[in-house]
Amino acid sequence: MAEKLQEANIIVDCVVRVGTCEVTRRGMKEGEMAKIAELMKRVILDGENPEAVKKDVLKLCSEFQTIEYCFR
Repeated sequence: MAEKLQEANIIVDCVVRVGTCEVTRRGMKEGEMAKIAELMKRVILDGENPEAVKKDVLKLCSEFQTIEYCFR
């Protein structure tokens, strides 16, 4: 599953955990996490081609290019 998600530009660890620290650092909130879950579902459960999902992943990521939270 992790390899299929990686093909769609969704990076998870070996037990398919999402790096919530990274997405919140970019300013994403609950709504975006729901979108990420939907993107993951499309690859894992629906069997959609990861390359097709990748376009939507890149679109979502493009909206959150500024780092919102970090340590100085």
